[in-house]
Amino acid sequence: RQLQALDIEAAHLRERGVRLRYWPDLRLSLTSPPLYQYAGGDTSSWNVDQVLFSANSSVPLDIQGQISRQLRETRRARDLQFARMAEQLAITLQRLAASRQALALTDRRLRVAELRLDALRTPPLTPPPESVRPYLVRLLRLDEQRATLLLE
Repeated sequence: RQLQALDIEAAHLRERGVRLRYWPDLRLSLTSPPLYQYAGGDTSSWNVDQVLFSANSSVPLDIQGQISRQLRETRRARDLQFARMAEQLAITLQRLAASRQALALTDRRLRVAELRLDALRTPPLTPPPESVRPYLVRLLRLDEQRATLLLE
């Protein structure tokens, strides 16, 4: 989920970066002479009149449509990425539902096996000798089935 959130944010930031190319470019500069200058025996100090401030601005014109084409491609890539994420989410939800159903079925089978085991663990008080072996085999099989279901 965190990776998907990061991917979504990256897609939005890519689109914003392309849209920012439409904004004007603004350049500001400030220059001043040194505060104290000594040259050829003459000393001069700093003067406010020598401070220069300049501003330059340029507006990009998308005559060939490169920025708009890049913006369209970025949006298309974003939409494809979102569709892939939605598909992955649907697959994950289907797997989760199937796992939940399998777990419920295994739980029911385990409860049935435990009920049968409880019923078999209370043998008749005096069983006939020929029925003891099949009884023990059934008990062992049910116990193995219970262990398998617990592992599952």
